Amino acid sequence: MQGIGCAPHIRSTISFADHDAPPGSPATAATLVVWPDMLPASPRHCKYDDSRQYDDSRRQSENSSAGELIQGRALDRVWGFMQIPFARTKGGAMEAEVIIEKKNGIGRITFNRPHIKNALTPPMLGQVMDAIARFDKDDDVRVLLFSGAGGSFTSGGDLSFLRDMSGKKPFEIKRTVYTYFAGTAKAIKLCSKPTIAAVAGPAVGAGCEYAIVCDFRIAGESAMFCETWANLGLIAPLGGMFLLPRIIGLGRATDMLLRGTRVYAEEALRIGLVTQVVPDAELDQAAMKLAAELAEGPPLAYTSLKEGLRRGMESNLNAEWEFNLYAQAMLINSDDYTEATTAGKEKRRPKFKGKR
Repeated sequence: MQGIGCAPHIRSTISFADHDAPPGSPATAATLVVWPDMLPASPRHCKYDDSRQYDDSRRQSENSSAGELIQGRALDRVWGFMQIPFARTKGGAMEAEVIIEKKNGIGRITFNRPHIKNALTPPMLGQVMDAIARFDKDDDVRVLLFSGAGGSFTSGGDLSFLRDMSGKKPFEIKRTVYTYFAGTAKAIKLCSKPTIAAVAGPAVGAGCEYAIVCDFRIAGESAMFCETWANLGLIAPLGGMFLLPRIIGLGRATDMLLRGTRVYAEEALRIGLVTQVVPDAELDQAAMKLAAELAEGPPLAYTSLKEGLRRGMESNLNAEWEFNLYAQAMLINSDDYTEATTAGKEKRRPKFKGKR
């Protein structure tokens, strides 16, 4: 199983990976979103492993082409405070451990370590958090879709990372767990745009929590949700203890959290953990269909609805009414509301622009 040491990654000059890019271009080939402005001028220490430094001798020269390998390895470059994690495939090529795509208003983030059921490392989650932040600010992105490659959503944290946590000081654990694992859960939950988890195979531990913090969960028939924390002598720290009882009820949530009970697709549908179950072969199509529907919806209203739902879980009814009145007043004065009423009169589908 791969550890969490510094991983090689792609050259910073690769541009925003939109599917409208010319076929065969570096961005299309890598299907990665890379924002070069996040790259500092020189290497720094890995924040998830302070014992290792980036090797200046392996940095890519200014004349190297995108994706070029030197001495059989992709070159290290710093991306913000993290590296873009790559893994070597069976054929020896380098493949992104997180695939980030943008097409037709949908921002898609795919965990891509199928050989170990998409186990998560801090470098992966650093990239995920930054992608969420970028998509959240991008007016061309209306909805975010999370999925896993190779028939698994994600099996949670990489065991090598979890083993490395043993013996660490509390502040070190907080820095790593909170910054990356809890930070990703928070980024998903607080995203102003609708979020969808397309779950096939295991969604275990952190993977289960990341599905839970999404607004929508669609399951393939092979999906399995499991909160394994108590089996490791831990608690579910990423939001599951707060959200799961509100989604499936206190009794079932207690069973999942204390006993680590596995919940498979059909039961997940029955108890309300997911909204739809489809054959695995149809999961991607079903998730994209829902994403396309949401991408055509009213973005301003979605943002206010999400905020209202979140506040409703965290506040009292009077505070909720106050927020709702303010939000509704803002929305009634928006271009989206005018477009919706006009479209109704003209008997056509509204074309929402997300403008106030």
